[in-house]
Amino acid sequence: RIASQMPPGRRAEKPSLPETAPPSFMSTFSILRKGSVDATCGLIITLLSVVDVALLLVLSLSQTVASLFKGVTRSSSDLLLSRPSVVVVGGSFSGLWAQRALSDSYDVTLVDFKDYFEYTPGVLRLFVQPSWLSRLSGPLPRRRNKLVVGEVVAVHPTEIALRTADGEEAQIPFDYLLLGCGSSYAA
Repeated sequence: RIASQMPPGRRAEKPSLPETAPPSFMSTFSILRKGSVDATCGLIITLLSVVDVALLLVLSLSQTVASLFKGVTRSSSDLLLSRPSVVVVGGSFSGLWAQRALSDSYDVTLVDFKDYFEYTPGVLRLFVQPSWLSRLSGPLPRRRNKLVVGEVVAVHPTEIALRTADGEEAQIPFDYLLLGCGSSYAA
């Protein structure tokens, strides 16, 4: 009977297995319930393993295709985690503008022969107001890019060669190169 049709003071009983069921039936019923949970867990683990193998195959294939199109062989962690690299030579107006514009989407390396920016046209003002030095110069950015202090001595199709401040030679590979190193005039 439905509980709302029961006379007051009487509670509905929970349905249960008949007490006359043999003990072997009771043990089989509890094993089936436990076995179905184990079987479900086993099925889920098997499906996750299949998905894992499929993802590894896709990853391997994408790395192979990427290295073919790139023309450069890189490690699998580089292909997955790195962004295209951009080397910006020159830490003045154009170089700093490019660094700011590209740092969110690329791994930017800024190369300059000094570790500070200076507003060169304003340097003459320092003769009469030396306190303006802090307004006319400041450190080059290091937070969203890598800063390398050195002088570029050679440019190759996939890397630049430079001499650092301590006189050591170094190479920096790149996917893209921006030269914003200014110009010089004949004396």
